[in-house]
Amino acid sequence: MVKKLVLAYSFLVGLPLLVVLGTLQAGRRLAGPPAISGDWTVNDPAAWSICAKTAAATPALFSISQSGADLEIALNDRDRTIIAGRLEGSRFSTRGSSAESIVRMEGNVAGSRGRRSLVGWVSFSGGAPCGLTLVRAQ
Repeated sequence: MVKKLVLAYSFLVGLPLLVVLGTLQAGRRLAGPPAISGDWTVNDPAAWSICAKTAAATPALFSISQSGADLEIALNDRDRTIIAGRLEGSRFSTRGSSAESIVRMEGNVAGSRGRRSLVGWVSFSGGAPCGLTLVRAQ
């Protein structure tokens, strides 16, 4: 009777414990995408004003919502344009539209945690892409 109890205990407790430990070991090298949610501003407002004139929009603030690798960026323009995209590794790619234009944004996450910036380009309605560097809003 005791042998059966020990065998049952080993099977019902030991086997699930081995599965959990194996899963933890297998996921040890996994890393989530960099956290970029929050408010961001343009590093060079003069360059942004030239780019934004082509779209008749002047957002000075970008609000980024992030869930895992999925992004949603709200521009601070009069249409409250929202563009959606993905973050793969340190590269992001987004696309969306407003009443007046199609907005596309691509780039890379640069820097380490607490000192990150977003470096890339943005284009409005198929116009020439403008270089863009975003930094955390203070």
